[in-house]
Amino acid sequence: PLDFFVLFSSVASLLGTRGQANYAAANAFLDALARSRRARGLPALSVQWGPWGEVGMAAAGGEAAARRRAEEGYGEIATAEGLGALESLLSAGAECAAVLPMRWPRYLSRFAPGAVPPLLEHLAGEGSPAAPRQHTNGGGPSFLRRLEAAPAARRPELLEEHVLAQTRAVLSLDGSYPLAPSQRLFELGMDSLMAVELRTRLQASLERPLPATLLFEHPTVEGLSRHLGAELGLDGAAEETAPAEDGLVGDDGAGLLAGIRELSEEQVDARLATLLNDTSWEDDWT
Repeated sequence: PLDFFVLFSSVASLLGTRGQANYAAANAFLDALARSRRARGLPALSVQWGPWGEVGMAAAGGEAAARRRAEEGYGEIATAEGLGALESLLSAGAECAAVLPMRWPRYLSRFAPGAVPPLLEHLAGEGSPAAPRQHTNGGGPSFLRRLEAAPAARRPELLEEHVLAQTRAVLSLDGSYPLAPSQRLFELGMDSLMAVELRTRLQASLERPLPATLLFEHPTVEGLSRHLGAELGLDGAAEETAPAEDGLVGDDGAGLLAGIRELSEEQVDARLATLLNDTSWEDDWT
């Protein structure tokens, strides 16, 4: 004989959270439990909370995590606002609801053109296109226009500067940190989630869909810039330099992925045998 049965779910079950499929699934179960109870005539409310700014898991993540959420469009829930929202949902007899301050145009800029889910497009404003996210260091929504307006000889250089700026932002490197265009990004600490974020930034600023394997196939700023230049048809842009004669770019996982399609079965076996006898790559793969 309960008056209230309240579940604290997460907006991860509604929008997903990068690298946390298990967390999204667990919270989706809470939402389903609330619906199951209500279907049986029992009290239940599941609240898909966004990040709270003063207490809780998101607040414990620190300033860097807060900045990253803000760049993605997430706002923060003040404690008083969250309690007020909970009271309103209980009073309204809600079953499952999300409480989430969100800058929808910024959040939706992560999607490729034409790939925004209809529900989210409606939330952002029916018929209003998603505004490209504002990036620092010349990566705003007008970058592609400025690139097209630049002299042909300058375009590859501008594109490389743009890729370098976006890479620094994703890796949280300030301008004083030396980042050579030929340096392998995964050696600098870039992981698969960062690779997705960099690809998303470039996809938004260049206004075209890019493959999920982009950074694994072109793991340097220099190579990535040349590839994007060729995709854009820039004068003076060339594809990445030819790989080594065994078809691999290097000894790390990114190099294997980039070249493995070109190898025969015998070459793959020989290369793996070499790697297995050299433990220096284990940290990168781990």
